[in-house]
Amino acid sequence: MLWGFSEALDFYEEYTKNVTIDTEPPSQLNILLFGSSDPRHIIKTLAKSYKHGTKLHFYVLEGCPALVARQIILLSITLEPSHLLTLPHRTHLFMDIYGNTLIRSTSMGYMESKVNHLIKCVTDLEFNVKMQPIFDLTHLKFIERDCLESVFSFWRERDTNPFDIRTCWIQRLRQTHRDRFDARQGAYDWDHQMRLKDNGAHQICSQEYKHWRETGVAFTFPEYRQSHANKTFALQPSKANAGDYVGDTTIGPFCGFGLSCHDQKLLKSNYGQNEYRATDISESNLIELFYEIQERTPPNPDTLALHKLGMTKIDTGKSFGGATADKTATQFNEKTDLKKFNEPLMSTNQVTVSFLPMSDAQSLVDGNKFIKKFDAVFVGRNYFPIVKKDFSNVFQSNALILFETAQMSTQRKPEIAEFLMKIRDMAKTMNLTPITNFNINLPLAVAKFSKRVTSSLLDQQQ
Repeated sequence: MLWGFSEALDFYEEYTKNVTIDTEPPSQLNILLFGSSDPRHIIKTLAKSYKHGTKLHFYVLEGCPALVARQIILLSITLEPSHLLTLPHRTHLFMDIYGNTLIRSTSMGYMESKVNHLIKCVTDLEFNVKMQPIFDLTHLKFIERDCLESVFSFWRERDTNPFDIRTCWIQRLRQTHRDRFDARQGAYDWDHQMRLKDNGAHQICSQEYKHWRETGVAFTFPEYRQSHANKTFALQPSKANAGDYVGDTTIGPFCGFGLSCHDQKLLKSNYGQNEYRATDISESNLIELFYEIQERTPPNPDTLALHKLGMTKIDTGKSFGGATADKTATQFNEKTDLKKFNEPLMSTNQVTVSFLPMSDAQSLVDGNKFIKKFDAVFVGRNYFPIVKKDFSNVFQSNALILFETAQMSTQRKPEIAEFLMKIRDMAKTMNLTPITNFNINLPLAVAKFSKRVTSSLLDQQQ
């Protein structure tokens, strides 16, 4: 729920490559992200937007306010002014909050400084337009904006709102492995070698995967220490409930940015060992994307200092939990002079992100709202089961429709094939034309379709 299981996509490129091959794209693309879980598609599309003049309007629908809050803070990190965050700092801050159960003191300091600003933005829409022009919160109801305020308040590092992520993580491990809990290290190795890598996630290294499965800390570097609970992992927090972790514990946050890159030398392996981890690939991709957002020009790879730790046996960083974390947090609050992150975000005139209320989910799948609104639609894996035939009413003529599959998972191949068949059957009932070649035996994380307008339909419309 906290991250997607497919790579970040540039929706402008996807649309022009698959739909408007022989025609000019429209002046504005309306894009629906239906349960994408994270802002990876927004970030990549935004990073490449300097190459064209088309306006891009994203509509984001998630299942709970905590996921909306996560997307807001991750996009805020992406768009903080360059004098407040250097490129490496921005990248590692994003990776920390995006994929680690325990985060560094500097990451906690950013959240501590940012929450008051975010609370004012969600409670004062005029202030939000001034400070965060990329975000459109007008679709959200008052109760949902109140929930966002509660989530941001919970993120403060206070003794009155603790979040014991380590205990939550161990409980999830016990629920997953049950009577084989003591033999879980063998299960990690099986899931990695026989499932994930076999399903196409070749870049994930054994060392980083096992460390994430055991601790929930995915992105590690030898020079960093994680000591604070990542409260963005707490879903449905309230005054009476410290929240719980109900996210993924078998795949990890590596799929969005860590499985491939345009520089093929970073994907090399020797005797089955990757030279670069999925963590290192994520670092490389994010640095390049953030550079393009900041500078509006292509990056020069030779100027980017990257880690290369795929074949190195490293100390994956020290993780402090329990009483140690509480003491560290108290000292942090008392002694650290927090840097202020309350300036307007970088200008994004081409891109707008509108968050939709959760009640719109039913209206969308029933085809009763946003009729023929969207030029491109992405449906996350967890949201596919609620999709109905009438959902096609929201598709614009010649729309691009992307369904996330179960390819990047620890499921068996027959289960993955069964899920893909369900997607194909649903697409057929919607009269969608497949873009993806299903006949080739390649890993397929996203199934692509289009809504073609035939000549007979055009005659009827005229």
